[in-house]
Amino acid sequence: MFADAFARALQDSGRVADVIVLDKDPGSDARFDAVAEFRIEEWGIRRAVADDNSRLAGFLKLKARVAKTTNDDPLWREWDTVLGQGRYDLATYRDDGETLRKELREVATDAGQRMATRLLYPKETPK
Repeated sequence: MFADAFARALQDSGRVADVIVLDKDPGSDARFDAVAEFRIEEWGIRRAVADDNSRLAGFLKLKARVAKTTNDDPLWREWDTVLGQGRYDLATYRDDGETLRKELREVATDAGQRMATRLLYPKETPK
């Protein structure tokens, strides 16, 4: 879900010619100028409302980087935690697997779209 949403958002932007999703590092393959790497560090459900321990939502914590394929020099790095919109209690997620799956799919899709936007419009690096 994440990779598809990321690739679709980049292609829909019209700013990127080709996006190829790989499941492993291509090394120094001359076909690629750079490679974006995403690592999902944590995922699941967590408390979504600070003052209400019973309301939970899906989340995905990830680390991203883009590096040149020729020498692996980093061009861009980003960290993000994406929180879903669920706000259900634990019993709902436990008893209704489809609600949990839907929440986690939406979080992965949102994370892919957000990473594409951040790559297309990076924050200015302070000097």
